[in-house]
Amino acid sequence: CAVATGTITVTAPAPGAGITYSTDGVTYTNTTGVFSGLAPATYSVTVKNGSGCVSTATPATINAAPQTPAAPTVSLTQPTCAVATGTITVTAPAPGAGITFSIDGVTYTNTTGVFSGLAPATYSVTVMNGSGCVSTATPATINAAPQSPAAPTVSLTQPTCAVATGTITVTSPAPGTGITYSIDGVIYTNTTGVFSGLAPATYSVTVKNGSGCVSTATPATINAAP
Repeated sequence: CAVATGTITVTAPAPGAGITYSTDGVTYTNTTGVFSGLAPATYSVTVKNGSGCVSTATPATINAAPQTPAAPTVSLTQPTCAVATGTITVTAPAPGAGITFSIDGVTYTNTTGVFSGLAPATYSVTVMNGSGCVSTATPATINAAPQSPAAPTVSLTQPTCAVATGTITVTSPAPGTGITYSIDGVIYTNTTGVFSGLAPATYSVTVKNGSGCVSTATPATINAAP
C-alpha cells in the first residue's frame, strides 16, 4: 500500500565470480541478484556465467500495487436530551470481505461500520481493506448532548370571592426562542408562561427548550375559591 514497486531477488545461483543477472535478457550488469524498484510487470530472469552462457528464463511477476480505499462517507446520530452518546455509521464503503473500520486509526476490529455509544468528540474515521491499505480519514464530530432547562419558577394568582379560577405565571425561565411551557407535561403550545382561568387543582409545570429537552416539573396548586 505504501510502496508501489516490487523487488525480485535471485536465490539461486548465488552471486559469484563471473555471475551476472538480468530481468530482460539483454542487460547483465547486476551482480547481486537483487532487482528493486520494479514496476508491475512480468520479467524474464536469467543468469549468465563467466563463460557467457545464459540460463533459461524464469518468469517473475510483480503485481500491481493494492488500491487504497476511498475516504469513508459517514452519517451521524447526535446525542439527544434522553441519550447522552452518539453514533457514527459508515455508509460507504459498505461492509465486505476484508473490510474493517476504525475511529482512531489504530483499532480495526469493527466490521459493521457502526460505532455507537460515543462520547462527544471529533473522531477520525478510516477504512482498511483486505490488502491492509488504509483510507484517508473522514472527520466526524459527535456534539455535546443538549442541556435540559432548569425546573421553572412560578408565581400564583389564587381564586378570589369574585373570580373562581386562578393563574400560574412562569417567572423563570423567561420566554425566548424555542421555549414553550406546559401544565400537564403533554401540551407545549404556550409561549408566554402565563396560564389563566385554571380550576382548583395541582398542576405540574414544565418547560421545553428548542432542543426538545424538558425540565423537571414544578408543582403549582390553585386553591379552591373562598
